[in-house]
Amino acid sequence: MMNKSNKRPLVLIIDDDDVNQTVLKFLLTKENIHCMMSENGQSGIELAKQYQPDIILLDIFMPDENGFEVLKWIKQNEQINHIPVFIFSILENELDIQNAYDIGADGYITKPFDMKDVVKKVREVISTGNS
Repeated sequence: MMNKSNKRPLVLIIDDDDVNQTVLKFLLTKENIHCMMSENGQSGIELAKQYQPDIILLDIFMPDENGFEVLKWIKQNEQINHIPVFIFSILENELDIQNAYDIGADGYITKPFDMKDVVKKVREVISTGNS
């Protein structure tokens, strides 16, 4: 699914860490992928509703609400529940990963992440129209 306002694919990054945002935006922009940033779940959900990104990259640990809660809100909202969501987190245990998939995550990337792997996974989702 391509966003309507721009021919380039659109990725929404929901993460309160400026370094993660900067690195991901740099990597994806080099691949001709447009990025939008949100520092918290509520504004991320509003941006997703407004711009209908091709994929959402969602951090687990944020100050106001955790990524699991945000993922639940996304998957329960009919306007945006079709958008693929990839969790990225330092949590590596199987229970947390399974919890993310049970809630509706389409992928899970552990931090520190391999930059090429993130770009590859985003490209795969965009190219297959997995939304």
